[in-house]
Amino acid sequence: MINLKKGLIAVAGLAMVAGVGGVALTSCSDPYENVVTLWAPESDISYFEDTVIPAFKEAHKDVLELKDEAGNVTGTLDVQVLAQMGEGDIWTNAGKDIASAADVFCMADDNARSMNDAGYLLDFNDEKADLVASEGQGAVDAFMVDDDLLAVPYRNDNSYMLYYNTNIVSDEQAKSMNTILEAAAEANATVYFQIGNSWVLPSVLFSEGKMEIRVVNDETVQVADFASNEKVAEALYDFVSLYKKYTSNMVASDQADTAGILAGLDPQSEKPTAAYVIYNFWNETQKELAKITEDSRPEVKCTTLPTFSSEDGSRTHQLKPFVGYKGMAVKSNVSEKKVAAAKAFALFAASEENQALRVTELQQGVTNLNVQKEYAEELAALPHMAAINKTIESGAYVAQGANVAPTFWTPISNQLCSGILNATGDAFASIEDCKAKLQTLCGSDGWYDYSTLPQE
Repeated sequence: MINLKKGLIAVAGLAMVAGVGGVALTSCSDPYENVVTLWAPESDISYFEDTVIPAFKEAHKDVLELKDEAGNVTGTLDVQVLAQMGEGDIWTNAGKDIASAADVFCMADDNARSMNDAGYLLDFNDEKADLVASEGQGAVDAFMVDDDLLAVPYRNDNSYMLYYNTNIVSDEQAKSMNTILEAAAEANATVYFQIGNSWVLPSVLFSEGKMEIRVVNDETVQVADFASNEKVAEALYDFVSLYKKYTSNMVASDQADTAGILAGLDPQSEKPTAAYVIYNFWNETQKELAKITEDSRPEVKCTTLPTFSSEDGSRTHQLKPFVGYKGMAVKSNVSEKKVAAAKAFALFAASEENQALRVTELQQGVTNLNVQKEYAEELAALPHMAAINKTIESGAYVAQGANVAPTFWTPISNQLCSGILNATGDAFASIEDCKAKLQTLCGSDGWYDYSTLPQE
């Protein structure tokens, strides 16, 4: 799937973990035999290495002890970040070789179903009642598959929002993509909106359509009304038409051009940044972008996604983003001697104490209800969190974990995203052609339109 979440950067393995700091000797065949390993996103690695892991090792020495059958301590498990891994790429990478995957990983909610179907996750069913009380039913439900809780929730801000430069786009203009692009064209400026990305483009389809997960013939499939709902075809046509009209002012790639956005925010830039739709900050470049736009550039504001209209103004649609959760998960084939420590670490990393640090140190949204209450002022001061919360309050969004089937991403990418970016001639040039494209999408493997859903 094409999406916005960072993939794996390989980390060289050690030949041996050799008794340093009380860690037991291991064989060269498995350098991590006595190490609880973690996959973490780029933005969180320092946080884990400098704060969470040392605190866990100090507070949970007992669960890290290795003992023989007589109960004698023979060594100590270590905890290490194995590699950088985006939360949304757990299934893509673990699915290739679960044996080589980290023991614990930060995981986006839409990955849970694929990982569960493959039998790759341990459950947290014994902790479910406590987690409902501490994190809320919605956060827990995002990681529920077939009555099993597959991760410990810790973040509630997996979404995207609009930033705009008020030197170019007024507050009123920011309410509509049409007027944003008009203002950008007038100022020879750029608008960044990644309709070439399968996580962002659906906001156009969701403006008029709906979808859900169903099980058909024992297969988990994506069901939507995109092919049978005329308004979805109209919305797709209206947005692509807008893109074609302002191609020279709109960057509609797959990946976010954070370097271009940053350069355009320089007041001396010959091609200034007018506005950009961007997902929550997951790497150092985007954290720097957040720092610039939120701390030192008061002319840059953040808000919910805008509407967009047909060229004649007869139709108006509200863009609706995904909103999802992230959680700590543990792979099912973790070695027996590491199971207790791996699950304890997942729970500790997602604890109230560490979620509070996510707010103060990483400027992230969190699921813990006590932290949300205690740090309400700090969260409200984060522009991206204010925008996400406003989106949630409005109801103009789609809950990611509960509505995305494993079969969702690739057809969206192949049938729509690539087609729009490479559109020539009559492609997407009429509502009828857009309808045909949506019918092809809903005819993909693992997809159904409500109108073609087999009768039970």
